[in-house]
Amino acid sequence: MALATLGFDELRASQIAAAEGSTPGAARPRALGRAYIRFACQNPNMYRLMFGEAITDWRKHPLAASAKRRCFEPVQAVIAGDPGLRQGQGVQTAGSCYVGAWALVHGLAMLIIDGTFQEELSADDIDDDLIARILQGLAGAF
Repeated sequence: MALATLGFDELRASQIAAAEGSTPGAARPRALGRAYIRFACQNPNMYRLMFGEAITDWRKHPLAASAKRRCFEPVQAVIAGDPGLRQGQGVQTAGSCYVGAWALVHGLAMLIIDGTFQEELSADDIDDDLIARILQGLAGAF
């Protein structure tokens, strides 16, 4: 589980860098989404280990569980700290927004690394610009 722990730490670092390198508002969560998907595409085996069936009881792996919780702190902070993203609804909506955002980027990442889009897109077509367009198109879901 040390490799999963390392993966979560690296994912967290990429999320922090994305948050720090973007402007506040709607651009910031999209930057974190791109960083999340980029991490998955660049590290597909590690990503599958981190979120796959290898860890079925997180209580048995407290270091990995802690690293997993920490890796989502940047996006939680971005969503909770921006009233526009929460649409003035308070913490509950921020939590819902966070779960929705995670489901979106995780699902897209899995579709990409599993090769689901092979007929529509090659691996070389998956770049930050494409991810940004997809996330922009789905932004209304939040």
